[in-house]
Amino acid sequence: MASTKWALDYPGISVAVVFSSLILGLLLIRTLSASSPPSPPEPPLLKPPHPIFGHLPGLLRHGMLYMDVLARQYHEQFPEGIFTVSLFGKHIYIVMTPGLLAHTQNKSRLVSGWEVLATVTASFTGRGRKYYDRLVKNSQSRKIPNYHSENHKLIYGSLNPGKELDRMRVAFVDTYVSFIPPLETIVDKSGSYTFDFYEWLRESFTNASARLAWGKDNPFSRDPTLWKAFTEFDDNAGLLMTRPLPRILVRKGYLARERAIGQIRDFMAESDEAKIQGFGPLMRHTSHVLSKWGFTADELASNNLGMIIGLASNTAPAAANTLIAIVRDPSLLSSVRAELDALVQRSADGTTATFDAADIRSHCPLFVSAAYETMRLTSSGSTARVIAHDPDNVSSSPGKYHILTSPDKSTSWSLKKGEMMFMAGGLIHGNSAHYANPTTFDATRYLEHSIPETQIPGLFRSFGGGASICGGRYLAVAEILAVVSSIILRFDIEKDGGSGGWQLPDRRDCPSHAAVTPPPGGKMPMTIRRRAGWEGVRWINSHMKDT
Repeated sequence: MASTKWALDYPGISVAVVFSSLILGLLLIRTLSASSPPSPPEPPLLKPPHPIFGHLPGLLRHGMLYMDVLARQYHEQFPEGIFTVSLFGKHIYIVMTPGLLAHTQNKSRLVSGWEVLATVTASFTGRGRKYYDRLVKNSQSRKIPNYHSENHKLIYGSLNPGKELDRMRVAFVDTYVSFIPPLETIVDKSGSYTFDFYEWLRESFTNASARLAWGKDNPFSRDPTLWKAFTEFDDNAGLLMTRPLPRILVRKGYLARERAIGQIRDFMAESDEAKIQGFGPLMRHTSHVLSKWGFTADELASNNLGMIIGLASNTAPAAANTLIAIVRDPSLLSSVRAELDALVQRSADGTTATFDAADIRSHCPLFVSAAYETMRLTSSGSTARVIAHDPDNVSSSPGKYHILTSPDKSTSWSLKKGEMMFMAGGLIHGNSAHYANPTTFDATRYLEHSIPETQIPGLFRSFGGGASICGGRYLAVAEILAVVSSIILRFDIEKDGGSGGWQLPDRRDCPSHAAVTPPPGGKMPMTIRRRAGWEGVRWINSHMKDT
């Protein structure tokens, strides 16, 4: 169903990884310096759960999910919606209510996600401090352009609705659906086919993302096995960031990462300017900007790998989870199919069917609502930010603190510059004060909100919000809808050769890697047959004429 920037620039980078790398790494070496308490005071301090070991037992038990655990456990103790956690000498501000969260995220001078993204990117790619320094150099400067402002502008421009986004969607869909005819051939010969759908989806999704990024000729098309290395790295990204000696202790993930970066680096070394001009907009813009600002070939390859993580790591599991949510409910499946069937143009003889997935968002409200409801129920919805330092030492809030005032102006707090803020979207998604029956899947929940992330930004948190809202959200939703529709239009589906049994993963089931959206637990065995009444039909993709 990530991750934004663009999703922070990478939707696949989760708040879990942010806290694993920043808290368990950088924060261990910092201690509080003695100073006078600020006025107004900081948000109220949470008393450590353990009198001697403080938060350490919770960190060891819950790992990357600890901030979410604290938010769920103590939110009623802090009705104003914010409290402070003191962890290894670092203050972390946890925001828990929709109003305060939406109010905070829209203050671009108060919070920043760029330093968080740079830390995570440098860490999970294994490129370290020099790469981090190059990423953040001049990013806080008032001088325009700088690397961050230029890259941010180009990336967001490409991902906003328009011709470039349409071309990326077409490139993705064309490549993804090319993996379906082999399934149809097997089904037509034997009547049915049982396979691990999620494994198949990861292969098709990764290759489609590479096509979208570079074009038909790309590192993954040149080496059909590279997607396996990519998923091995993806599955171990969190461990590569947090375990000591990853070259030894996370060897499979380490070798997979270095193989992927090496092949991307070799591909980029062979790409002259004429070839780069033929890349998809994301890689074309990124290649130009990074080269302009002095990044090395290895750093460019590392950045490109991060881009693929952003494109594939959360959207693929979100698509799989949406398929589960729809297929397990026969009534919902029938209703969604009815919406989709209305968009299909079938030939007079019934042998061909033409369909354009671009029409789904505007014509299939129940399907779109079901996809968003799946994301609400399964994605973590939480984000991390840093309390912004002052650009060029110029500030409208002099000193060590910014002042945050509640939306109703009743309370103000001091937030120390350089400290972290955790926005507990997962708590909001699962709280009955904000959602009726929050643990129940309700496919109709978002029928009145076609774009919940902007229409109700304090309540729907799967794409973050405010100035740092996931730039890739339009593409991600389009991909989810295209993947799910391509399967349920063509096939009747059963789990393990029988009916029922599929369950959506819990948002707390995110594995310890860079996931915002948990994948289906274990394998996803699926038996497919040609959909009744559509046997032998050849499907044709119809795309917008101006793309």
